[in-house]
This record gives sequence, C-alpha cells and structure tokens, in this order.
Amino acid sequence: MEDGRWAVGDKIPSEKELYTKLGTSRSSVRAAIQQFVGIGAMESIHGKGTYLKSNDLNSLGNRGKGREYKDPFNYRSMVSLLEFRLIIETEAAYYAAKRMTDEHLSNLKIYLEKMQMAVNANDPKTFVHYDMCFHLEIAYSTGNPFIIESLQNVFVEKADYFYMLNENYGYIDGIYYHTLLVKAIEMKDAIKARRTMRNHVQKILEDTFHEEEPTE
Repeated sequence: MEDGRWAVGDKIPSEKELYTKLGTSRSSVRAAIQQFVGIGAMESIHGKGTYLKSNDLNSLGNRGKGREYKDPFNYRSMVSLLEFRLIIETEAAYYAAKRMTDEHLSNLKIYLEKMQMAVNANDPKTFVHYDMCFHLEIAYSTGNPFIIESLQNVFVEKADYFYMLNENYGYIDGIYYHTLLVKAIEMKDAIKARRTMRNHVQKILEDTFHEEEPTE
C-alpha cells in the first residue's frame, strides 16, 4: 500500500496468498484486513474479495484514537445500533454454534486471547479492534452472506461507537461474555450461545439506557 504496488480500486490477494507469502497465520492476515476495512482503507465484498479504497494511511489512521470521533455521540443512534445488534447477533450466535468450523473456533480463541492481553496492557484501542474481529468471526461462521454483509457494513460505518462504548463501560463484561460464548460455541450448544449473546448485548443496552441522555 505504501509503495504503490496496490493501486486504489485493485483487488488485493486472497488471505491464503497473503499468509503463504508473508509466512504468518491466516488469522493474523484476516485481523489485519479487518483493521484496514475498519479504518476505511479497504472494502470487503462478499463473494468477490477485498479491494483497496485508499492508500492514504495518514488520513485514515486516527479513527478510534482519543476522543476525536468521526461521528459525534448520538444517544438515540447508539440505542438503535444496540437494538440492531441484539436482533441480528443473537441469532447469528445460534447458527454459528451449529456451523462453526475448527478454523473459525481457533480464530475466536485467538481474538479472545488478544482481548485479554489488551486488558492487561490497558490498551483500549487494541481491545476494541479484537472485540470487533470476534463478533465478525461469529458472523462469518454462520455462512450466511446477508448476516455477514449487514454486520460488516455496520461495524465499519459505526466503528467509532464501539470505542465510545468501551470508554463508557470498560472491559470486564466483554471478557466475561466472550469467554462464555467461546465455551458455548465449542460445545455446539446453539441455545446457550444465543442466550449468552442476548445477555451480552442486552447488558450493554441496559447500561446505555441508564446513562443520562446528552442535552444540547
């Protein structure tokens, strides 16, 4: 990207090509791609691949740092986002538990470990990045292109809101519920996975309702 070998609009190599060439794991390559998608440098199109949208990393690299968010905080939009996640991700967890492959499960465990390391390092930016990777991995596990595309779009467009949620409510609940989700999915207990995801997002939603709505 920096030396211009990938031009804006180009389709980048597949995950397999990249991790083979770079000598790294597939999960590391996927996490890196998701990060570039999250900052708007790349765009993933289901069934087609990932394309370069911008190679100006200096202008893209400040998303999620400090409090200079792309979107100003909007209480109603935050609640709407959480309601959307409650509806979609609850059922996504159910189908993910039924369809989870060993590779997807391994990725979930890696992302959970990275989240715990970020907690230990008091690194909220890294925590939120792997939190989003974790939830997107559950979407990928469903194999449902509509679930995958809808969540990808929301996570990219509203990435700033995830950083705001972390600032407001911290790490504790995230690690707790993600650990329960991994256990339920590993056991292929779809009912428990659905219930855990519902409890996870509902807890965030209830905490948000308890916050005083900002005044103008």
